Amino acid sequence: MRSREDSLMLAGMVAMFTAGGKARVVDCTINGFCRTSIYEFAEANVEPGEEVKPRTIWNESHFRATIVSDPATFLENSTFSPHYARNCALRHDIGEKLEELRKKNNGRRDRLFVVMEEYRKIDRVRMSKGECLSIDEEMVRGGTSGNESIIALRSKDGAWPEDGADIASENLVLAAIKIEQNVTYGMKALIESVNFIECNGNIVHIQEGYAELAFGALRAERKLNGEALDDKAENLRSKISKLAEITRLPATSELVTALRLEDTRDKSLLCLWYLRLWEASCKAGQLIGEPQFGNPDGIKVGQDGRRRQLEHRNDVAHGRVDEIDYVIFDRLQQDVLDLLRKNVLGGRKGTRRGPDRIQEGE
Repeated sequence: MRSREDSLMLAGMVAMFTAGGKARVVDCTINGFCRTSIYEFAEANVEPGEEVKPRTIWNESHFRATIVSDPATFLENSTFSPHYARNCALRHDIGEKLEELRKKNNGRRDRLFVVMEEYRKIDRVRMSKGECLSIDEEMVRGGTSGNESIIALRSKDGAWPEDGADIASENLVLAAIKIEQNVTYGMKALIESVNFIECNGNIVHIQEGYAELAFGALRAERKLNGEALDDKAENLRSKISKLAEITRLPATSELVTALRLEDTRDKSLLCLWYLRLWEASCKAGQLIGEPQFGNPDGIKVGQDGRRRQLEHRNDVAHGRVDEIDYVIFDRLQQDVLDLLRKNVLGGRKGTRRGPDRIQEGE
């Protein structure tokens, strides 16, 4: 969501939305927050027709991550969060996205996904000065005429609940997947939906809406049967648990966060990301067993790749280049994944492969 400083004043927003009589102001008390994100599970699929039971890989009181083959059916039966059951737009967009993927896959239903659900109670906030509007649900994607929906207007001067999503837990899950599957490209959500819940249990749509993010490029994959998927889920549970332990330290927490490379082609953003990941790897390396990780004087013979990363870091930081070298960036990410495997997860180095070939984890 955008910051409140970038929002409009409440009175102007209410006037804009109620013009024409299609919306009316209502009192609303918010006491819940929910978010659903869906990612493709990197570098893996299942045999067509293979029955896949959901595998939960991380579970907290307010956050759950699960590997599934059919997100819609999984969420329809979920008792963890009421988000899917009560949000017509979320149901509509998931159905639309899955149909799009089926067409791209020529009707095959062998994709794997990671569904992240977040649901928690928050401090009650009464919104009684125009912040909430009642509209006909037909104005919402997937809505039915005659049903009521509530929208909340985020403004500079109106009441607004605390809506911070648990990005830290999501980062743990994504980092573990990148380590397990040995991938260095950005992972982008297929669907991301955020809503409040008011005291009567109704979903409250946020004025900015929610961002349905574009489908990323397909990569080569390894097919998994039920037994292999069980092993994969167990590996991920172990990795996430160990990562959760080390992220209690600020330096290692920043490293896990920096691993979450967004799927972007923005040259300036990628340069900043390279610098952030380099600095985070240097600080974390000193804490978890690789004190020479960022020290050019400590780089040993045979570690020229790390020296090249440092030289490229200096070129980017001092503006001598205006875009990153993707080969060096890929190697930096591989080194960070190996750093975590070796010193935190007790695993072997990942095998480097090109993006057009099958990539496996450890």
